[in-house]
Amino acid sequence: MLLTRAAQLQLQHQTIARRLASPDAFDAAQRRLRKQKRHWSATTAISMIQSGGVSGQGAVPFRNIGKAEMKEILEDYTEGGREDSQYCVIDVRTEEEVQYTGKLAENVYTLPIQTIMRYNAFAMDDDDFEEAFGFEKPQYDETIVFTCKSGIRSVYACQAASMAGYSNLINYMGGSSEWFHS
Repeated sequence: MLLTRAAQLQLQHQTIARRLASPDAFDAAQRRLRKQKRHWSATTAISMIQSGGVSGQGAVPFRNIGKAEMKEILEDYTEGGREDSQYCVIDVRTEEEVQYTGKLAENVYTLPIQTIMRYNAFAMDDDDFEEAFGFEKPQYDETIVFTCKSGIRSVYACQAASMAGYSNLINYMGGSSEWFHS
């Protein structure tokens, strides 16, 4: 069976959403969409999670950015580092994905979403986080910028960080697909 590129992407996003979303949020999104007789998509679920419309837990406070703003952030981040820029940029793709395409910038940290979720990384003690992942845990006053391949997994990273008490969160929507291929 041949699928169009759009259908392949939608299937991929649904698979990612199923694997990475909390089961309760995923199920609630599906139930709500069925009641509304709306078509299910990962993008719709992300909008619902961001707006707090899935489980009544309240909105996940993050903002989405595009490539132009990401370039500005990475320039500040590269020139001033974490301390001066007040950004901590984290790529939530797997090590293999990062090796395949390269990093968005040399000082971007790699912390796969699977690891974030498995270890509840942002709720860890500062020392344990640094020992486990090889970089200093973001401070609550820093802005964490998440990126992935296409802006889906990075939403879940925003959700995980928000649940741990972080409020300055940014999701780069285009991800490495946009960064390296446009």
